[in-house]
Amino acid sequence: MPEDKFGEDINSELFTQWVKVLDTQVKLFSPKEVAIFERFGLGNNIHCLLDIGCGVGAYTQTLRKRYPAMKAICTDINAQFLTEFKKRLENDPDPSIEIHQWNTLEEPSPVPLKSCNAAVLRLMLTFFNNPYDVLKVLKEQLSPGTLLFIVEEEDRLAFIEPGLQAFDKILEIWRAVRKELDIPSLGRHMPNLIKQAGLEVIHSELVAHSSYDVGPADLLEYYITTLRLTHHYIPNYASLKEIEEIEQSLRNHLAEFGKGCFFIYPQILTIARVPDAP
Repeated sequence: MPEDKFGEDINSELFTQWVKVLDTQVKLFSPKEVAIFERFGLGNNIHCLLDIGCGVGAYTQTLRKRYPAMKAICTDINAQFLTEFKKRLENDPDPSIEIHQWNTLEEPSPVPLKSCNAAVLRLMLTFFNNPYDVLKVLKEQLSPGTLLFIVEEEDRLAFIEPGLQAFDKILEIWRAVRKELDIPSLGRHMPNLIKQAGLEVIHSELVAHSSYDVGPADLLEYYITTLRLTHHYIPNYASLKEIEEIEQSLRNHLAEFGKGCFFIYPQILTIARVPDAP
């Protein structure tokens, strides 16, 4: 949803769905993402990482455990997500993590961003009404040489083999939500958008998280959980009965074909850099 709506309170049932989606994204997709980012500078050489749109903190905590020398400054517009993040830190304390609520386009930065030499923008630019403006803010506020690690979906390349009408229906619903809520599919547009904002593109590639990488049952459940979450925002597009039929069809498909059922969740990963001062 657009970032201004994303800051609104979420009811408990919907919040639980969001948390499950955010945690599952990190569990399934971060290993391949991080391996690629490490080739382009992510690691203990990063003394301070800015995580914009940190959600409930699963990605930040994963990176902090991997790079113990790295400090993290985490921001999100949604207070409920940040409250959940703080609860997690109570159970797993980490003094090297700072948490701040921040609407990137409407409020001054809560901390000096020039203290960071890297930033993560993971599956969050799509929720802004104008992602270009976010990138411009970061170019102006981050120090020259700062690296940006950016992840966005490219759902137009998603598929399942053997083909299944229920899977096509999921993609159709996703696209209807994007159109209804004016959420762009940014993946393939990221390199040009980054360059237009005055940042340097170091590398960009398509990453296909497949049922062979993360396990068909886990990836299937991710699609189903996301479908339930998506349905909340346009409930009139498909009835609950239709959603249940889609879920059952997917599970039947997996039961029939097992590991022979091949499907992917595609992303575009882009590494950018704040240019040196002229």
